[in-house]
Amino acid sequence: MSGLLMGRAFYFDLPPRQKLLLLAIADHANDDGYGCHPSQERLAEKVGCTRRHIHNLLQELIGQGLIEVIEQGNGAGLNTRYHLPWAHEKIHQNPEQINPERKGVACLGGLVVESAF
Repeated sequence: MSGLLMGRAFYFDLPPRQKLLLLAIADHANDDGYGCHPSQERLAEKVGCTRRHIHNLLQELIGQGLIEVIEQGNGAGLNTRYHLPWAHEKIHQNPEQINPERKGVACLGGLVVESAF
């Protein structure tokens, strides 16, 4: 469980169900953004919606670059492994705090992020 990543997830500008799913995934991750492999059933339980809705929400978060699939599950006991790519990024809530000319700066989920590497 990563309280650090859960705290960061609160500040992404997302619709409520997407944000709740991101929080649920962050709850399963290590501080480095890895080690996250909850079942879709478990995520549906946490978010309060159907497994099918979780599947759709996951696709939306993947499309936005907020989660990455590391290893696809097989539906027979092997869960999909996720990574939170923003775990190592310096996050600014105010875009004026950074120099926009710097490389590695992007808008991610409504926040301005700066790569730590």
